[in-house]
Amino acid sequence: MFNTNNILSFILCLFDSLLFVFLLNHFKIDDRRKWLTDLFLTIGITILVFTLTISGVAPHLKILVLTIVLFICTYLYDFKWEYRLILVVFYHFIIISIELIVVSFVVNTLDISIDDFSINYTSSIFLLGLISKFLTFISMILFSKILKPANVMLSLAINALFVGILLISIVSMILLFYLSIVIGSQNINNIFFLICSLIILIDIAVICLYLSLNEYNLKIQKEEVQRVYNKLYE
Repeated sequence: MFNTNNILSFILCLFDSLLFVFLLNHFKIDDRRKWLTDLFLTIGITILVFTLTISGVAPHLKILVLTIVLFICTYLYDFKWEYRLILVVFYHFIIISIELIVVSFVVNTLDISIDDFSINYTSSIFLLGLISKFLTFISMILFSKILKPANVMLSLAINALFVGILLISIVSMILLFYLSIVIGSQNINNIFFLICSLIILIDIAVICLYLSLNEYNLKIQKEEVQRVYNKLYE
């Protein structure tokens, strides 16, 4: 039987699923809307995330399972192969980064341990979850305004390097977060928070560099097409 905590957790899992379906629909190459696919995908991902959450699955295993499942789900839509993996990894990176920053900021501000916060502030956790989902949605919208899957012109090596950097960052932030829980020292928590913030800033710089390289590549491609067109015209 569902208690209040499970219901609130299910709602947050539903938001995660809706965010992923939003990304799929916004970044897919074709313009066809698959309402039935969106519905079943949202329900399926929500149930999976909720089950993994209430079952107490270790975070790294949870993310691994979700990454595999979400990557498979991208084949229901029209994407380039390398862009499928970028989409899934970027989705995890945004969610983990924002949730970690929000929780760490509140815990450090209140000067309490993460365990005490999770036990005594159930309603506050749900509110923070909603805030983090809203910030995640805003971040995804901003990213979607800059990059379109049809306009990705970078090599497979650069895409692989980009995905690898984000994956290393995700694993590092998760390890630091759970080390802070195990150690339970406020000073150590502050240090871990600063390290995670630095990792996120570096990743933002990497994302900006990735977008700049892609924009430069697009410009070169357009100039080459224009040059060939001018020659044919002559």
